[in-house]
Amino acid sequence: MGDFAQAVARWESVIVGDLPSIESALLPTPTTCTQYPDFIDDLYLCGVSASIDGPGRVLGRAGPRFVRDSGLTITGEMTFDTADIDSLRADGTFLGVVKHEMAHVLGMGTLWQNAGLYDGVSGAYKSG
Repeated sequence: MGDFAQAVARWESVIVGDLPSIESALLPTPTTCTQYPDFIDDLYLCGVSASIDGPGRVLGRAGPRFVRDSGLTITGEMTFDTADIDSLRADGTFLGVVKHEMAHVLGMGTLWQNAGLYDGVSGAYKSG
């Protein structure tokens, strides 16, 4: 099983439940993801490799692209720096980076302010 499949399996093991499917034709045109399936069952995410900033700095970036009225991600995009992928695979850390970027797509850190979990002005996180 590849890194992306392992990361998906990990997140699927801790996130349970089901959301209504969404017809992708109702969404604006994709950006990084060049094409969506006809229907999105829960969540659609894609990953690409591109030059970001050279080796050893930003390893990847990711976040939601479109979000449901409930605040949950419909689609998300991940980009991995081409300058880092081979070394991350060689030292066995690429899977961890993929899981981390998937967490951003799911909303961890990226949607906290929208959900009232983070105050961008004071920098305070809501506890509990």
